[in-house]
Amino acid sequence: ADGSGDTLPAWYLSQKILFDMAMFHDTLFAVVGDQDWHYNEELNGIIYLVNNEWHPCAFTDNYVELMNCNGRLFGGGPADTVAGVFMSGAKEWVSGGWQLLPNSPFDNPLASNVECVTYWHERYYFAGLFNASGAHKVISWDGANDWAPVGDGLGPNWVNAIAGYGDTLYAGGFLGETPEQPSRHMRLWDGTTWRPFFPEVQFVDQVWLMEVYEGALYILGVHHHADDDTMYPLLRFDGQNLCSLGGPVTGGSGNMLFYQDTLYYGLQTMFPGLEYQRIGRLPLNGLVPDRCVTVATSIEEEIEMGGLRLYPNPASTSIDLQLPTHFCG
Repeated sequence: ADGSGDTLPAWYLSQKILFDMAMFHDTLFAVVGDQDWHYNEELNGIIYLVNNEWHPCAFTDNYVELMNCNGRLFGGGPADTVAGVFMSGAKEWVSGGWQLLPNSPFDNPLASNVECVTYWHERYYFAGLFNASGAHKVISWDGANDWAPVGDGLGPNWVNAIAGYGDTLYAGGFLGETPEQPSRHMRLWDGTTWRPFFPEVQFVDQVWLMEVYEGALYILGVHHHADDDTMYPLLRFDGQNLCSLGGPVTGGSGNMLFYQDTLYYGLQTMFPGLEYQRIGRLPLNGLVPDRCVTVATSIEEEIEMGGLRLYPNPASTSIDLQLPTHFCG
C-alpha cells in the first residue's frame, strides 16, 4: 500500500497498512493505518486522492470501513472519533465532511461496530457487531430519521456482509449454530424472522462478502455441499440454484471485486495452482460452475394448517401447494 519504492527495514514497512478504499463520485477515498503514510504526518486515518495527490480527510482513533451504497458514502468499523468528533457506529460523507446520521442510535463506542450496509426495499440496512436501540447486529434506516431493529436470532458473534436479493435479506459473517438456527455463518430474513440458510450447503468458515451482480447473489465464504466435504470459496445463488465456484480449496480469504464481467478474488497464500499470487481472476462469461444444487425456494414457509406448505415464497410466476398426507378435500 505504500507505493513509494521504500527500502526501509521490513519492520517499518509492516506498519504501512491500507485498510480500505472506496470510489465516490470522482474521488478515491482510502483508510490508512500508520502515522506518516507517504512520509506525510498529516496522512493518517481517512485520506482522498485528487489530481494524483493524497490529501488528509479525517483523523480517526481506529480504522473505518468505507461503504458506498445507493449513491451515498458511509463509514463504519470500530472508530468512534472521526475528525475530533464523536461518531460511533455509522457516519456519512456529506458536503465535504463526515457527519453523524440523523437520530443515530449508535451511542455506545464499545458496542457499535458497523461492518456493512445494503439498500433494500427503500431502506438502508446496517450490520456488524452492535446493540443499538434494541437492535442486535442488524438495524434498518429510512435514509432520513427513522430507525428500526431487524429481529433477533442471529446468534453469537458478528455480521460481515448483508445483501437484499428478491424479497429476502441475507446476512453472513461469523455466526454460530443454535438450536433454532442450525446453519452456520448465514441467515435469511423473510420480513418477520431470521431463518437458517439452505441445508443443501454448509459454510465452514465465516462469510466475508456478498454482492448482487448481473441478477445473481454472490457469497464469499468457504463452504461444501451437504453430501460432500469438497470445499469451495464462492457461492452463487440465482433464486433457485446454488452454484459453487472457484474451487476446490483448502481455505479462504476475505475480498472480491467485480469488474468487466470478471470476478477478482484475494487469494489465500497457498491457493491451489496459484500459490503466492495473492490475487486471482475468474472470467464469468461462459463460466461452468464446479457444482450446482437446486433448492425448492428461497424460504419454505410452513403454515399452521397441519403441515400445509406454500412454495416458492416469494414467487414471480407460479407457486406449489403441498397438502399434508392426511388432508381430505
